[in-house]
Amino acid sequence: MRTLKRLLVAAVAVSAVVVSPSPAEAHNEVCAGQIVLFTGANMPIVAEPTGVVPEVTTSFTMSMATGACSQWGYLAGSGMITGSCAKTTAFGTANGHYFSMTAVGTVGVSTGQFAGAFTFTNDETSYYSCLSGRGRKFVLSGTWLLTH
Repeated sequence: MRTLKRLLVAAVAVSAVVVSPSPAEAHNEVCAGQIVLFTGANMPIVAEPTGVVPEVTTSFTMSMATGACSQWGYLAGSGMITGSCAKTTAFGTANGHYFSMTAVGTVGVSTGQFAGAFTFTNDETSYYSCLSGRGRKFVLSGTWLLTH
């Protein structure tokens, strides 16, 4: 748990420095609901004989499935993701605004111009389930602050 806390604190600190807007151009929009994230390749869940779960780096797309953003109404984004079904890091854009995110287990946090806290789960009912070996569809449920 300490390692998770350290990773999340480090991710917040680094991305806040990298992508913080200047105060003169900042205004905020709240987004709440569920985001569906599709990866470009299967995310692994099964450990190799060495006991290590391999990590994959691939592209992703995401869109708001339920809920909305207070001004734009919709949310769409894309970027790059690295990890497995149990642990991921990613960076990209949401409605053209930069962010980075980290998820360990089902706990996720994003920072930058699309900052928030969320649950990160695989859609176990779909064809793209991690249990089937095709972990490509993930659901992020939470609230975010989109800073323009």
